[in-house]
Order: sequence, then structure tokens, then C-alpha cells
Amino acid sequence: MNRGDVVRVRAYPDKVLERIVWEEGETYVIVCRPEVYKEAVKSNIPTGFMGFPKEDVMVVKELSAI
Repeated sequence: MNRGDVVRVRAYPDKVLERIVWEEGETYVIVCRPEVYKEAVKSNIPTGFMGFPKEDVMVVKELSAI
């Protein structure tokens, strides 16, 4: 996964969220909402981000209206 990729993450309880990748680690992926990503890119200050285990993250091609 690369910074800026659109992903779906499995959250609990039984929720699927669409987010944008900020960083990928060995076992985790740091993601954020699209509007937060745009601001973070402008300021290079990542705030409002969350981490998920890699097995709970799936790359998608574009944002949908879930």
C-alpha cells in the first residue's frame, strides 16, 4: 500500500470504513478520513489518524458512497 491509496478497513462492531492510507508498517496501516488526508498533505502534520492491523485493510480503487 502507498500513501494516498483508498482502502476499506474492518472496524468494530461489524462496520466497514473507507479511509486513505498515510503510512504502512510491518503489521499495521495508518489511515485517515479523506478530508483529514487533504489537510495533512498541505501541512505535513498528521492528526486524526488511526491504525489498523494489515489483515483488516483492503485496497479499493476509488471512494464510494457507503
